[in-house]
Amino acid sequence: MDGQGSGWQLAQINIGKLLAPEGDPRVQPFFDALERINAIADTSPGFI
Repeated sequence: MDGQGSGWQLAQINIGKLLAPEGDPRVQPFFDALERINAIADTSPGFI
């Protein structure tokens, strides 16, 4: 390879099933952190 890359991008998806519906205290920490985690991803090098 010439160091220029292959022109391909790798995608990842994580799928899960919540234990309870949104608004339930058992899953609220997940929703509370979602905006912060997405902001970190958006500013991470290589994130598309």
